[in-house]
Amino acid sequence: ANSMIGSGSQLVELKSAACSALSNFALDFAPAKKAVVDDALDYIIAFAHGVDLQLQLDALWAIKNVIFQADLPLRRRVLEKLEVEFLMR
Repeated sequence: ANSMIGSGSQLVELKSAACSALSNFALDFAPAKKAVVDDALDYIIAFAHGVDLQLQLDALWAIKNVIFQADLPLRRRVLEKLEVEFLMR
């Protein structure tokens, strides 16, 4: 599948662009927020745990938008998935 997209750096750029788009969809007023939370949150968190700094930054912006004005159960879910050790480094 990677050969269809291109090099590894192109794949990271694609993931970064997708994460940036998801960040906009995750805004509280966006009608697609529920879909982002339900379907993409695990991917966004995985990107945050990745090694590419730009992808990490894009993922953290998306996470910020997901938890902005979110209810406590969703905030807890996100923090549990991010893991305290990750947040403390």
